[in-house]
Amino acid sequence: MRQPRILIVDDSAANCALFTEMMTRLGCDVDAVEDSAIAVQAIEKGSYDIVFLDFQMPGMSGMDIAWEIQRMCAKKMHMYVISGALPTEEEEKQFSRLGIRKHLLKPLCRDVLQGVLKECGFESIHSYVAQTGFSAEILNVYAGELRVRGADCVKLCAESDMKGLAREAHTIRSLAETLGILDLGQYAAMLEDMADQGHAATISAFAEEVRSACVNAAESILKEN
Repeated sequence: MRQPRILIVDDSAANCALFTEMMTRLGCDVDAVEDSAIAVQAIEKGSYDIVFLDFQMPGMSGMDIAWEIQRMCAKKMHMYVISGALPTEEEEKQFSRLGIRKHLLKPLCRDVLQGVLKECGFESIHSYVAQTGFSAEILNVYAGELRVRGADCVKLCAESDMKGLAREAHTIRSLAETLGILDLGQYAAMLEDMADQGHAATISAFAEEVRSACVNAAESILKEN
């Protein structure tokens, strides 16, 4: 059986690296992009079997990209939306209209991804699995990104850039959900909500708490690595 061609679209570099490693270990040929516009170009040029779409991204959302796939591609692609929360009933209806096969909840694990491959007709690909767990290189990427994005939250807060702060908090939440760091994910979600509501006067102390939580999470990752 040929290798399935996979496209991963996620605005977090760490998530892209992690999903790429997991799918590669499952015997897949993987491309990953962090920018939604570049994702659309990749879909126009490439021929993918399965596309994983982050539900919420700056610019075009996963739903927007799914619509573009339907519009551009004669060949049917298996599309999966990934997020850290369960979809609403209305969102599930939209998934169906757009041809999205299923919603997947973060953090993803090997068994879930193997199930995706089986659903899409790549059952024998399971025999390519050599090992489980994340590599030291991937964990180092995650630790580094958490530190940088935590510091960026404090900087954006000081600049009163609430839109940029909401984006950073959303990405931190996504990273935390992928790693299963529930406390950090909850902090980041609260910061994202505060930034969306424009609470510039009261948000600085909380942004600093999120930065500190990111540093602590990064240190824990490196300590266990």
